[in-house]
Amino acid sequence: MWKKYLINKRIENNLKKKNTLELPLRSGIIIFPSETSIDKNFIRKLSHITSIPYDKWDVLFLSNDEPHPDFVSVLDAHFNWRGKLIEPNIQKYFNKNYDLLIDFSSLKNTKERLVSSGIQAGFRIGTTPDQMQFYDLVIQEQKDLPTFLHELKKYLYALGYIKPADVL
Repeated sequence: MWKKYLINKRIENNLKKKNTLELPLRSGIIIFPSETSIDKNFIRKLSHITSIPYDKWDVLFLSNDEPHPDFVSVLDAHFNWRGKLIEPNIQKYFNKNYDLLIDFSSLKNTKERLVSSGIQAGFRIGTTPDQMQFYDLVIQEQKDLPTFLHELKKYLYALGYIKPADVL
């Protein structure tokens, strides 16, 4: 009972923190679970769309216990029983202010909600429509990555986050 209360309180407090978004977009972070296959080519395409340099993208892979060979892995063991992150190598991603967050997680488990709410970003994009309090924009095309990128480009242009030349 206390554990669930403390973790939900931590998530609630994380979501109250708001960052300001400065243009042009300079940095971004992607959160993805093991069910979503993202590779370095996807990040290159994302970099091209957003004009955020490739090396300014951070990627967090959510897994129960299997680390990812290319990206930083966030495992269940990285959190204590109260939902506090205890892995110092991952803490730096929670202390950094990003311009853009793209979250492919379903937010169905506590770890996903803790990670998503703990990342500080000026503009938050998710793929889970039933968890709108976590995001500024939801794009439901998470399974079809080319369609997701197309929709992302369309919305970022409509919101004024990318220039017309970036869209062509």
